[in-house]
Amino acid sequence: PFIKFFLLTFLFFFLLPPKSYTQDQNNRIQILFESDPKELSDSSLLKLFELATEKWRVTVRSKVDSSLIYARKALESSQYLENDSLEFQSYRRVVSSYIQLGNYQKARSEAKLMYNILDTTDHYAAYRYYSTIGQIDYYEGKYETALKDHFNSLRHAKAGELLENIPAALGEIARVFDDTGQPLKALEYSKQDVEFTMKHG
Repeated sequence: PFIKFFLLTFLFFFLLPPKSYTQDQNNRIQILFESDPKELSDSSLLKLFELATEKWRVTVRSKVDSSLIYARKALESSQYLENDSLEFQSYRRVVSSYIQLGNYQKARSEAKLMYNILDTTDHYAAYRYYSTIGQIDYYEGKYETALKDHFNSLRHAKAGELLENIPAALGEIARVFDDTGQPLKALEYSKQDVEFTMKHG
């Protein structure tokens, strides 16, 4: 009991930030979010992008309306930074939020803007684009187009040796085949997914 008390006391006094410090930090974050991006330095814009992106990750599955606000804020800061890579990532998050909300028309509209700044030589970005547009086509019931999208995402994942993304692409292909009444095809790609995962961990 004494050791436990000592550890808790040490944690409270030395490791946990004081309440006033945490509140001050939250205030600074809030001020940053409410600032006009045009008046921010590049370092502040980058910080804003990182904070908004982290907020998006936390809310995209539970508070989707909020996640869209954060994705938009990250997009805005990336545009002022004139960074195509960050802007592309931000568009993808905006699209993902719209997909979560079930607003596929708006998701497709934003995906077109995402495509406009896509560097097709960047296999990871291309994988992300085709995977995202494939989800929109899937949820809209455009299964043939969704298959083409996911085969494109698989092609880029393989070309870029994206070991963590290849199984995801195979899984999406299997899902479309399964939902279109082609169980043997679905099984074929599910098997490839499992075998690849077992081989590469």
